[in-house]
Amino acid sequence: MVAPYSPPSPPRLLSSSASSPKISETKAPAPIVVAKGVDYLAFQIREIAKENNVPIVENRPVARALYNTVPIDGMIPSDLYVAVAEILAYVYRSKHDSN
Repeated sequence: MVAPYSPPSPPRLLSSSASSPKISETKAPAPIVVAKGVDYLAFQIREIAKENNVPIVENRPVARALYNTVPIDGMIPSDLYVAVAEILAYVYRSKHDSN
């Protein structure tokens, strides 16, 4: 098993059906969904993310899959690891390129 990675500022994945996974500081084996919602709640999640300088990546298929299959505080399922890893890699590259 690969040791989990804990970034200093956890990114979130958001869409119109927003899901907000986070890499756990407690060394969970997979990212955990910490918030999710549709319509107004999704809007609120995005607004809070903006206010806190949390990167927002729009990927509706992944956000919908997370919203429909993972409860809040639930770990991301293994069939979404690659999709989530690609989004997280994009966020980390973007942060690195802007510095």
